[in-house]
Amino acid sequence: MMQVLTEETKNLAAEVKDIKEDQREYWKELRELRDEIEKVKQANQKSQIEKDEMKKELNDTKLRLEKLEKERKANNVVIQGLQIDTNDRDILRQTIGNFMEAEMNIKVKIDEVIKLGEKTCLVKLPNHHEKETVMKNKAKLQHAKDRRVFINNDMTKEDLQVQKKNKTSWP
Repeated sequence: MMQVLTEETKNLAAEVKDIKEDQREYWKELRELRDEIEKVKQANQKSQIEKDEMKKELNDTKLRLEKLEKERKANNVVIQGLQIDTNDRDILRQTIGNFMEAEMNIKVKIDEVIKLGEKTCLVKLPNHHEKETVMKNKAKLQHAKDRRVFINNDMTKEDLQVQKKNKTSWP
């Protein structure tokens, strides 16, 4: 009987030893997993920081681009409602100049005129003074009974969307 107990004790001791060894392996694996999780967290934080920096850089670039576009369009006007029969820019510049002289009683220097559509063109003026002259005298076009011609600022897409939103929100 003693021998059986000794044998069982040895077996239990061996099992306890195996269990302890298994536990050491599990703890080792657990530490490795925790270390790996920590590395992934750090990499994720680094990626998030890089992503945030890229978003900021993209936003800054968009703002600079919009500013440049506004500066480029600052001296331009868009004329709508005037029948445009040619694509020749020199003829267009002469036609628009004659129109402004005849209908608005102003003579302005025009750098370039670009046809945008059948009744729409972009007029590039050399400076803000020329643009102010056109914008101050555009009300004279309301008195023309034979056609409806409108002169507006050349706006960026964002400005057009804001203007459209503001018009639709009026009561």
